[in-house]
Amino acid sequence: MPKKYLKFLIVSIWVSLFCLLCYSPYLIPKSIESKNLSILTWADILEPSVLKAFEEKFGVKIHLSYYASNEELLVKMKATEGAGYDLIVPSDYAVAKLVQYDLIQPLNKDLIPNAKKIDPLLLNQFYDKDNTYSLPFEWEVFGFGYNKEILKLDGAGWDILFNPDLDYKYVMSNDPTEAIQFASYYLFGPKSLLSPSELQVVIDLLSMSRKRTEAYASFRSDYFLATKNVPLVVASSSYIWRSFKNYPFIGFKIPEEGSFITIENLCLSKSSKNSNLAHKLMDYLYSDDSMKKHFETFSFFPTTLWQIPSVDFDPQTAEIMKDRKELLKKMLFINELTGQEKIQDAWVKIKVSSLP
Repeated sequence: MPKKYLKFLIVSIWVSLFCLLCYSPYLIPKSIESKNLSILTWADILEPSVLKAFEEKFGVKIHLSYYASNEELLVKMKATEGAGYDLIVPSDYAVAKLVQYDLIQPLNKDLIPNAKKIDPLLLNQFYDKDNTYSLPFEWEVFGFGYNKEILKLDGAGWDILFNPDLDYKYVMSNDPTEAIQFASYYLFGPKSLLSPSELQVVIDLLSMSRKRTEAYASFRSDYFLATKNVPLVVASSSYIWRSFKNYPFIGFKIPEEGSFITIENLCLSKSSKNSNLAHKLMDYLYSDDSMKKHFETFSFFPTTLWQIPSVDFDPQTAEIMKDRKELLKKMLFINELTGQEKIQDAWVKIKVSSLP
């Protein structure tokens, strides 16, 4: 073979190998490409045994990454443009921001037949009017966890946190968006935005309330009740429900004038390369067995739980599920009453304020 042809052949082989290397991800069959799923989620919200069963059934590996707040979720998604994540579990208002930032993709409902079991009362909320991008997975309400041996909360409202004539201590949420929302609701009722002067009144109230604030906690505030360090905590229902089983002296009370609901949703990252498999996982999570196990482990109210007759409800859960239509009428969603920078500045002022 002449040298010029040999040289041409060698160059062609190298060019072919280079092209193969560059384009190999697009040449891999979908069945091979989709052997891994990455989930960005809260801790303590997805039941490990359900994920393990899905892995074994479909021969895939699930990788979990965590965040501690919706703000952290948004930062991570914006920084990576969603790359590296398939399924995410944002709260209600965060869904609207993810849509605004073009970070999640429309769902193919045909691939999620179990979604038909979702309670219609939880669909078509403000953050995703026709559930194009999200489906509700679990929900809970905010209220008072309390020691029934010490406090009687019949008819109690938000004033039990801010009444200067009361002297018992309590645990407040360590999420500034939530704490500011609670104080604002007590002062002004439902609001979508706070003026600068109204925000200052909220700051003053929360600063004054530090005298009765034993601690700030967003996760496992029920610990303070179980150990009897305080008789009252402001908490989401799931944490208090988990303590019912072991500490019968703990009760839960929704403030008389109303409270707040949070819905955790399932969404798909726009950058997901495993969309079909991610849809399959979503459908699996909405199965009756999955919903039952999630409630039994984490005590969130799953969005299809009302259809599962096999669940042994405690009396208070049974009452909530039975009367949820009327309950939801009294529930508001947590939202940012001012810009996130102003919220953080306000929180610093509250935390460093001198005790009265």
